[in-house]
Amino acid sequence: MSDTLRQRSGTPDDYDSLLALWERSVVATHDFLGEADRLFYKEQIPQYFGQVSLILWYDQERLIGFSGTHGQDLEMLFLEPAAIGHGYGSAILQWLVNHADTQRIDVNR
Repeated sequence: MSDTLRQRSGTPDDYDSLLALWERSVVATHDFLGEADRLFYKEQIPQYFGQVSLILWYDQERLIGFSGTHGQDLEMLFLEPAAIGHGYGSAILQWLVNHADTQRIDVNR
């Protein structure tokens, strides 16, 4: 899989589709968030897109997720629910450590 994983930088034109992906991922994985919390964060997330280095991740031509780094910190990593559990997160983390000097991560789960 890692040989099929591709990436590109995110742009403001991507924000709407990334927000939709974020919501699908959060609904599938963040069972500790209530509806009001999810809606609150949904309003906040687009503000953060411009503050991080966004990378969109693809398996072949299929968008499977995105990451956002700031300096050496991984600030966000979200995957399409169908991509969770297939090693994509590990492959993305490995790439970020090796190529983007990512040294710190903060995870919810």
